[in-house]
Amino acid sequence: MKLRVRFEGGVYPGACFFLVGLASYGCGSSGAVSGDAGSSDAPTNGQDSSDTGSGSLGDSSSGDSSSTTPLEDATVGVEAGSPDSGGNADSTTPDSATTRDSGGASADTGTPAPDDGGVAIDPSLLSKCSGSSPIACHFGGPVGNYDVTVELGGAAAGDTSVMAEISRQMLAPIATSAGETTKYTMVVNVRSPEGQPVADLGSKPSGLDLYFWGNNGASARLSGIGYAAATVPTPVVVYLATDSTGCDQTDTAYAGWGQWLPQYFTSPISIANYGNSGVDSPGFEGGSAYWGAIQPLLTSKDFLLIELGDNDKTDSASQITDALTAMVTGTKAKGATPILMTPANRATFSGTTVNPYTTGNVPTIMKQIGAAQNVTLLDLTTRTTEWEQQLGPNGWHPYFAYDNSTDTYDSTHFNQAGASIVAGFVRDLMQEANVPVLTNYMR
Repeated sequence: MKLRVRFEGGVYPGACFFLVGLASYGCGSSGAVSGDAGSSDAPTNGQDSSDTGSGSLGDSSSGDSSSTTPLEDATVGVEAGSPDSGGNADSTTPDSATTRDSGGASADTGTPAPDDGGVAIDPSLLSKCSGSSPIACHFGGPVGNYDVTVELGGAAAGDTSVMAEISRQMLAPIATSAGETTKYTMVVNVRSPEGQPVADLGSKPSGLDLYFWGNNGASARLSGIGYAAATVPTPVVVYLATDSTGCDQTDTAYAGWGQWLPQYFTSPISIANYGNSGVDSPGFEGGSAYWGAIQPLLTSKDFLLIELGDNDKTDSASQITDALTAMVTGTKAKGATPILMTPANRATFSGTTVNPYTTGNVPTIMKQIGAAQNVTLLDLTTRTTEWEQQLGPNGWHPYFAYDNSTDTYDSTHFNQAGASIVAGFVRDLMQEANVPVLTNYMR
C-alpha cells in the first residue's frame, strides 16, 4: 500500500515549471505526503494537522478544542428566505483583480492579494466555529449563494486556506505574521445535496459550511467572518456541466478541477458545480438533476461551462452533437453565456509520447459546435496534453489519483495537486480568451 499524495493551495510544494506557449506547467517532486487528518465532521483535505493551536480562532497555544462552542446550525447574518441570484454585475469593476500564473500564485508575492469591501465582519459568528484542524464553521441557512468575508491572521503567525461544503477550495494558503490580519471575499454556492447531484453522501450539515486549514506546519488563524445571502449585483454564477474529472469528489484521493476552481476567483463570481461521476453528454443534457436543474436558474449575467466527453464512449457523434447543442442554445435562450471546453486528456503514453484524446471525437465536435454557434471554446485537451507531455511517462503520477485497492495510479482522474493545476489552466484559458466579466475577477 502506498500513501496518498495530498495537496492544498495554489502552488504545488517543490514543483518546478516549464513554459509552453503562454502557460506554465507544474512538474517535479510530489511534495508533502500525509495520512488523513482533521475532525470527523469536516471534509479531509490532507493539510497539515501537526499544529495543535485553536482558540479564537487558532491563537491559543492549547490544542484542546473542547472549550470552543459546539457546532450548531444557525441563520445568523442570512436574510430571510432563499438567497437571491438576480442582478447584473457586468458594469462593475473589481477592487483588486490580480493576474496569476497557472499555479495560482501572485506574480509578485506568491499569495492572493487581499480584497477590499465585502460583507462586514460579525464578531458573534465565531461562536459558530470550533476545532483547530480544521476550524469548522456551520451556519445553516437555505440553499443559494452567500457573500462571505473572512479575516485571517491574529496574535500568532499562521498559514490558512479556506474550504467550503464538500472539499471545495475557496482560497489558497495565506501566510500571516504575528499580529497581522488580512481580509478576503468570496461567494459560496450552497446546494442540497452537497457535492455531486446524484450521490449518497449520508448525513451532512445543511447550509453554509466553511473549513479553515493550517498549512506548511503552521496553524489556521481565523479572526473574523461575515456572511449574507448574495443579492444584487452579486453573484455572477458559473454553472459547471462536467463529469468525474471536474466534479466535487468526496474521496480525498480524488479531486475534480471544478472543485478547485473557486480559489481562482474573487467576489462576485460563484462556482456552482453540477458535475457528476459517470455522466455522459446526452445523460447530462437529459438529466433532471443536471441540465434540468441548471437551466431554470440561469440569468442573463450567468455562464454555463461545459466540459464533458470522457463517458461518451458508446454515444454516436449525432447524439453528442445534439446534447451539447441543446445546452448551448438553451443557455442562450436564457440570455446567459455558454462556454465549451474540450475534455482534459488522459495521462497514457506510447513510449515517451502522450497519447492523444480519442473518446467520441469530442474535441472536434465541440470545436464544430463552437464555430456554428459562435460561442467561446477553451481547448483544455491541448493544454493538458502539453502538460502531460512535459511531465513524461514517469512524472505524471504525483498529480493523478492513486487507487489503494488496485495499487495503481488512475490516468484519468486527478488528485488535489493535479486538480488545482488543471483548474489553473481553466482560469488561464478563460483569460486568454478574454471571457467577459470573469477575467475581471480572477485571483
